[in-house]
Amino acid sequence: MNLSLTKHGLKCTVVIVEDDASVLRSIGRLVKAAGYEVLSFQSPIEALEADLPVSGGCMVLDVHLPVMNAIEFWRVMRGEGNKLPVIMMTGHLDDGTTAAAKEAEPVALLIKPFTKSELLQAISRALTLND
Repeated sequence: MNLSLTKHGLKCTVVIVEDDASVLRSIGRLVKAAGYEVLSFQSPIEALEADLPVSGGCMVLDVHLPVMNAIEFWRVMRGEGNKLPVIMMTGHLDDGTTAAAKEAEPVALLIKPFTKSELLQAISRALTLND
């Protein structure tokens, strides 16, 4: 098995938070087919209520989420001690989004629509930071 898919003998987990159900399903299928464990959530509130990993994975977050945007979600996660590397994605890139995303120091800021390869490369990079 590819070492980037596992940490300490366990499959790496990719946490996905995306409010568009069809995009969430599509990304989840792609990531799972690539060999990762997947935890998918349609809202950051659902994700916060779940038992998320604190290591051995990464987060893929849509920047523009209802109720709590990705930056607010990231702040809460950091406040709870979760240090998973973050990949952010957006369909609306502007100066405000770019500036806000920089706070979270994402491994990548992907612009929708992005390619499968772009996402999987970003995940691979994120997991190397999780050592």
